[in-house]
Amino acid sequence: MLRTLSGPVLVAILALAGCRPGAAPRPRDAGRPRAVMGPVTPGPALPREPTIAVGAAAVGELTPQDVALPDGPVSDSYIVELTADQRVTIVARGGPSNSTPGALLDVSCEVLQGARVLTTDDDGASTPDGAHNCRILFQARAPGRYTVRVRTPGTRRELGPYNVQVYAGWLPTQT
Repeated sequence: MLRTLSGPVLVAILALAGCRPGAAPRPRDAGRPRAVMGPVTPGPALPREPTIAVGAAAVGELTPQDVALPDGPVSDSYIVELTADQRVTIVARGGPSNSTPGALLDVSCEVLQGARVLTTDDDGASTPDGAHNCRILFQARAPGRYTVRVRTPGTRRELGPYNVQVYAGWLPTQT
């Protein structure tokens, strides 16, 4: 609770603090040389999401050190800059799973704007050989930064390498 003090209570508090009403403020180190702080050393940089350009690809790996999602799996995120009404196809393909020997990593993708998930896909680019890849056809409603998040589907925490590509336009099929 904040109260405004006045009168004798304020004078008593100021006196205890070494102040006199009406007197000019006096720094504690008046008359003494001032200590100069040394150079400030910046701390470690906060992790930033890498960018991926339209028409480019990135290679990544889901590891135990990646960002853990509330529902269990880990994820990697990439920033893509899009213009209003720009259409892209996002494809992520899993490599050899580090969690299930002999299998391919099952990946899913999400497109977010801020913390809001705009769209998601799990097996939109699966192949007959058992690859569980994802494919999203996305059209930006507004210009800006969108996040492409690569993860494993559901609550499973699977690990392994993957690649993600952002193609210009909508591709009718992509494996």
